[in-house]
Amino acid sequence: MVRSVTGAWRAALALSVVALAVAASAPASATPGDWSTPVTISDLAAGDANQPQIVNSGAVHAVAWERFVGAERRVQVASSVDGGATWTVPLTLSAAGATAIEPHLAASGMQIAAIWRRLDGASFRIQSAVSTDGGTSWSVPATLSAAGSTARSPHIATDGSTLFATWTRTDGTDRLEVATSTDNGATWSVSVTLSPAGFDATTPRVVARAGVATIVWSLTNGTTSKIQASTSTDSGSTWSTPVDISDFAASTFLPELVTDGTTTTATWERFDGTSAAVQTAFSTDSGATWSSPRTLSTPGGSSEQPQVTTDGTRVSIVWYRGDGSGFVVQSAYSPDGGATWSTPRTLSATGPSQPYPQIATSSSLITITWRLFDGTNSRIQASSSNDGGETWSTPLTLSAALGDAFLPQIASNEASPVVTWTRSDEGVFRIQTSRFTAAGPELAATGAADSVRDLAVAIAVLSAVGVGLIARSRRPARRAAG
Repeated sequence: MVRSVTGAWRAALALSVVALAVAASAPASATPGDWSTPVTISDLAAGDANQPQIVNSGAVHAVAWERFVGAERRVQVASSVDGGATWTVPLTLSAAGATAIEPHLAASGMQIAAIWRRLDGASFRIQSAVSTDGGTSWSVPATLSAAGSTARSPHIATDGSTLFATWTRTDGTDRLEVATSTDNGATWSVSVTLSPAGFDATTPRVVARAGVATIVWSLTNGTTSKIQASTSTDSGSTWSTPVDISDFAASTFLPELVTDGTTTTATWERFDGTSAAVQTAFSTDSGATWSSPRTLSTPGGSSEQPQVTTDGTRVSIVWYRGDGSGFVVQSAYSPDGGATWSTPRTLSATGPSQPYPQIATSSSLITITWRLFDGTNSRIQASSSNDGGETWSTPLTLSAALGDAFLPQIASNEASPVVTWTRSDEGVFRIQTSRFTAAGPELAATGAADSVRDLAVAIAVLSAVGVGLIARSRRPARRAAG
């Protein structure tokens, strides 16, 4: 009997060592059940749908897109108050009779604001509509830009009290304009021009928090471009003189922007005539001054189309990188508001096409989504990190096979992210979504020491308690055999 107990104990101890080794060396992974089966939220009978945009306020998700109606395009929207589990029937926001394109969304609480541009017969003008009940009903569209010149690149933000809408308008050159509303879009201020005359302003982005709003854009002199910014600290009543974040030494463009209320972080793409790099700068004084630009991507290839997010503690930026052999998704994070940055991590396999990554964060989870060609079709993939971007889950494919999926977008509440994209199969374009349904992916590097220690204690206790049971269970087995 002593020999049986000793053998059982050694076997249990060996099992403990093996289990610990497996636990310590297990790669980051997430189970397929972490993401829901894709659902189509656009109306297939109403026509093709494309160009989705998504937003989350913490209380509601909303997705807007362009719907094709004959030769026209209309802006539609659907919303979800249960984290993307169910969605409202799509509502059409733009009026019939003319094409409306390029929707963008902002949200706070149950307020959702949509902005787009609509052709008025001679030129495109900026319009907006607002919902104050989570997307159940919407205001009649208001026209924000003046007649007689084409408006482009609409973007909108809200701090819960004031809506900030920005766009560019042509007056010989493209000038950046901004307007505000303090009554949920019922009325809007006369737009103010922020960018200097004689230059083209492109791709504005606006963020807002507690009455402070910052806008960034790319300013072009005809040869090269730089990033500029302007800030309002009085809910849009006045705006600062534009300040340069980058210079004309190389072309810098496609800015993106995020704020946590204390630090505002910008990122953009810099092209030196040979290759592109991802740069970033930050401001801690409401946009009055900015840090010197910092390059995040590594040399030896082109890194393009950065996106940025923050959870209030860490800032994370994602981009795609190409080196001639293919494209990968990379990311880096800053734990101190942009003063220092991690080494870039590669998240995806190498693919032949540009993946156009997007990023979103909650208090406990960062999620990145992108497009990857699987040899037959373009598919949507995603990876998550629950340790601030230090380690990442194995990428999961969200979209179904036998059809192309592209233009992924992502937004997250405190519970889970929701990804949306366009899917095309058999010539039909539709808007689909998938939501993360678990608390977080299994990431071995997250709390690994604590997990291994807890596992060791558990196995040791179970082994000690089970020694007698193991030894006793062997005696009847021998008798039965005899």
